Amino acid sequence: TEEIKAKRKANFDYLYEHLSKYKDLVMPKWVDGADPSWFSFPLSYRNRGPLVAHLEANGIETRSLFGGNITRHPAYKDIKVRYAPSMFENPECDKILTDSFWIGVHPRMTQEDLEFVVKTFDYYFKQN
Repeated sequence: TEEIKAKRKANFDYLYEHLSKYKDLVMPKWVDGADPSWFSFPLSYRNRGPLVAHLEANGIETRSLFGGNITRHPAYKDIKVRYAPSMFENPECDKILTDSFWIGVHPRMTQEDLEFVVKTFDYYFKQN
């Protein structure tokens, strides 16, 4: 519904505004004039493991992006694949696989929830 879309967008906008201060986070981008209905808040961060562990330890769920160099995913471990080398022999594909993740922008998130997410990021970046 339009209400859900508006709430997701508001949650996304809040996180974007408050997390943009961290220059080491690769923030999402969209095409000028687009009006996305955000399902999540995608981020990339070099060596995401410690940040993701910190978020999860504080009750903030994360998910890895199922993308990047798909041939490196465990599901493809024993499968012979044939592809044009230029498709997957690209460091940017590997960066998406190893560095990217997302956090939620669920429409039932409250202002208190959003502030907690930002404070959790703040604490992490103050320590690291």
